[in-house]
Amino acid sequence: MILHSLIPSIPPLLVAGVILVFGQYKYDSSRFRLLLGSFVLGLFISALIILGHYIISQMGLAELKSIRRVAFFSFVVVGFGHETAKFLVLRFYAIPNEFVNKPSHGIIHSCLIGLAVTAVMVVYFSETMAEFPYFNTWIYLYTPAAMIISVPVGFFAGLGKSRQTRFIDSMTGLFASAFFHSIFIFCYISSELLLGLLAAIGTFSIAIILIWKALAYTPESKN
Repeated sequence: MILHSLIPSIPPLLVAGVILVFGQYKYDSSRFRLLLGSFVLGLFISALIILGHYIISQMGLAELKSIRRVAFFSFVVVGFGHETAKFLVLRFYAIPNEFVNKPSHGIIHSCLIGLAVTAVMVVYFSETMAEFPYFNTWIYLYTPAAMIISVPVGFFAGLGKSRQTRFIDSMTGLFASAFFHSIFIFCYISSELLLGLLAAIGTFSIAIILIWKALAYTPESKN
């Protein structure tokens, strides 16, 4: 049973491995260590996230027997909680570094942090949320979903570094990613397939636009 729960962690680890191998060849050792550090800290922050889940469970708020409990779990515990934890690593570890100075850099680091957290949380969810319908599909969709969800917060955190509106940019990215993550969880628990499909199309479209803007980004000149 434990081995079966570990299998869903393979996709995020493989994707993160590909990004890190690419980074090792593309960047110098300092930039690569920064990438690796983002991933490792993502693994560590997962322990804090699981602790939060444990506290919520002990309070009886993890019993998803009503739509209000499902909404609270989806939007507060997972959406806001998970994304805030990941944002703290991005904002206080990766973003302050001189090598992270564009939205595309923010996206890469955000994705690595998201993949690290996903690698741990899919194991946790395999033990705690497997009773819901469509679990076997949902748990393997978590990896691409995590990467897409990581785009807004990474884009805006990287964008804010070169602008005077850093706080506003950071909060915009954080709340956008938190909202998208919340919808992903909510639609799974409530079996809202149509809403989930529409949300997935919208979120994917926004992520593609932000990636395109990140690749075409030119830093603003500072007067």
